Amino acid sequence: DIINSGIVPICKLTKVFRYGEGGLYKMATDAYDKKFYLPNGWETEDRISVGVNKDYTFVRYDGTVEQVIEEYKKFINKGYKASDIAVITPWNVTELGTINLNNQIQAIVNPRNTDNVIEKTIRKYKVKFKIGDQILNTKNNYNVLTLDGYMALQSDSMLTKEDVPTSMCMNGEIGKITDIDNGNIIAQFDEEILVFDKGMQNDLLLGYSLTSYKL
Repeated sequence: DIINSGIVPICKLTKVFRYGEGGLYKMATDAYDKKFYLPNGWETEDRISVGVNKDYTFVRYDGTVEQVIEEYKKFINKGYKASDIAVITPWNVTELGTINLNNQIQAIVNPRNTDNVIEKTIRKYKVKFKIGDQILNTKNNYNVLTLDGYMALQSDSMLTKEDVPTSMCMNGEIGKITDIDNGNIIAQFDEEILVFDKGMQNDLLLGYSLTSYKL
């Protein structure tokens, strides 16, 4: 409305200055403009890295989950952390859905065997939540116990949840499990440590692979 009023001066940014590097920025800009962005000769190549900084790589897909996992391992072996890598897929189910990919990736980045786990069945897949796992919250929750609130409830049986600190955790937020205590998942989201009881755990997924709708 402010722009359409014609009262406020405006300027339009029309040039992507890093487009000339020919990598990720060129790919993103061309894709947005519905232009083909791969260089000539791509038809015969299984792998092409493009741009001055080689920051975009086209990999020909062979139809297997194994290829996705092998590509993920390459980033891990280069020193990237799981929190630096996003595996994006259109689906939650099927072999190439987030649930299966999360299980496969978890076996690489958090393979520890321990009895202190939360196990659930999600869309017919067995999923384990372990200390150290990256997790995704999938529902807006305005009343999650903070760790301080949880500890206060443990130490004083006269207190209720209404008496102690709680916080919000929004749909799409990603955290990391720091502990599992009496069936409760304790996880750090940004600067806060939150406690998810059994009911709230139904809104959690492993967070290594996400659908494009959660970005």
